[in-house]
Amino acid sequence: MHNVTDDYLKQAISRKLEQLRHKSQKTLEAAASYLDMDYAQYYRMIKGRNLPHLTTLLKLSNAYGVGLAWWFNDLPSLSVKEKKDIHKNIQEMELLERFRKLKTRAKGLVLKIMEDIEAVSLA
Repeated sequence: MHNVTDDYLKQAISRKLEQLRHKSQKTLEAAASYLDMDYAQYYRMIKGRNLPHLTTLLKLSNAYGVGLAWWFNDLPSLSVKEKKDIHKNIQEMELLERFRKLKTRAKGLVLKIMEDIEAVSLA
């Protein structure tokens, strides 16, 4: 990515996380509790000291009702290909998260459907 460093991402995510916390009118402690996160971990993210893992970002997105793309919608200097790659990765993560929430039987059916689609596309 062009000009997008870990430090830049930490600050960008920190600003957005603070925006969501402020909108919810929760204290730092209450927000961490609401998110079922360790206060120290939440504090480091909101202060821009730590970059959250993608699974943590997904958890935050679900809790606050924003899509994963929202966190990255104002990144500077990305090429069209880089933006498409990020969007594709976000879509895949959202699909995986939805799949993980399915019951075992439903997961089996989805996998069977995917196998059938793959067999047809290879034929």
